[in-house]
Amino acid sequence: GLGTLVPGSPFTLSLVDAQELAPAFLVVGFSAGYFPFKGGVLVPSFIPSAYFVPLSTGPTGRIILSGMWPSGQPAGLELYLQYWIADAAGLVGFSASNAVSATLP
Repeated sequence: GLGTLVPGSPFTLSLVDAQELAPAFLVVGFSAGYFPFKGGVLVPSFIPSAYFVPLSTGPTGRIILSGMWPSGQPAGLELYLQYWIADAAGLVGFSASNAVSATLP
């Protein structure tokens, strides 16, 4: 992840070296949970809630999300983000990225 998380500033969240042309999810939570999941560790907690954003990797095994950070987010908000990718070579058919955590200024 790159960016300052200041309203109106650019940010990028990248996944590289994943399975090509594969279904994927970006999991976004507001705390860390470290739950066993699909042969790996799901870092974002789904308690009390989490978001699962369906995506897919491109022909080079990448997902690049970028944009401008939105306004109206409370200072001190914690985010935990992690990609999960369908991958036949994974322990139970999935692979996970490293998790990224961020705290809004």
